[in-house]
Amino acid sequence: GFQEEAEEHLQQLHQSLESIAKDVQATTAITPEHREDIRTIRRSVHTIKGASAVIGLQDIASYAHGVEDFLDWLFETATSIDPTTLNTLAEALDSLALLVESPQTVETERLTRIQGQLGTLINNTSTPPAPVEPITAPPAATPQPEIPTELSAPTPPTTPAAPDKHTAPQLEQ
Repeated sequence: GFQEEAEEHLQQLHQSLESIAKDVQATTAITPEHREDIRTIRRSVHTIKGASAVIGLQDIASYAHGVEDFLDWLFETATSIDPTTLNTLAEALDSLALLVESPQTVETERLTRIQGQLGTLINNTSTPPAPVEPITAPPAATPQPEIPTELSAPTPPTTPAAPDKHTAPQLEQ
């Protein structure tokens, strides 16, 4: 049943985590091998999430969803991994294992704290690209006022089509 399947996935994700941990003693670029390990971990978490939701274990499904979101970010966006990130991921996966094996022993505060840490890691490393993006914001703000002006300006010259050279200057004055 669910317990046996979840145990298999928990073993797989811990093996993949150990594989990544061997390389991460300091901030390390995420290699294709790391990404494959992250993909394996994510797949296992995804399967546990889905199976737990099907049998009505919403606490597990909800927590696994948050971990899965972090793994999505780690796989798709992150360019490096450091010991802090790895330790937080390990704690998140250990908590998932505890939640599967004996849910009554896991404190809600612990799960909330870990999910907060995962969110902080995503947001803190998403912050450096954010200052680059405001360059797009001012040009986007500038064309907006110009667009209505340009749209209203061509409309009057279009109406008096025949004497546009003589009439247009008189309409503007």
